[in-house]
Amino acid sequence: LDAVQNNEMPATQYAELERMLFAFWRRRLDLESADTADALRTIHQDPTAGPLMQQLEEWIHNPNSDKKVDLSELLSPLRSIPATEASEV
Repeated sequence: LDAVQNNEMPATQYAELERMLFAFWRRRLDLESADTADALRTIHQDPTAGPLMQQLEEWIHNPNSDKKVDLSELLSPLRSIPATEASEV
């Protein structure tokens, strides 16, 4: 996570970060039995997860955007989970 925040993560690992955050929110919002499209739609509508995932998507998929992305805020949910749970994400 520190590598992301310090802009030291290779672009090739962005998809892995996106997958990890999607899996985290899917589990946190109890959407594991929902199909992927429904889970993503629900995550985007969630008042906490939605803005964070939208920031992530903007940062990854539109790197030349003028929008500012608060990486610290974006990654804060992942910092709060125990290492054992993080390995399952």
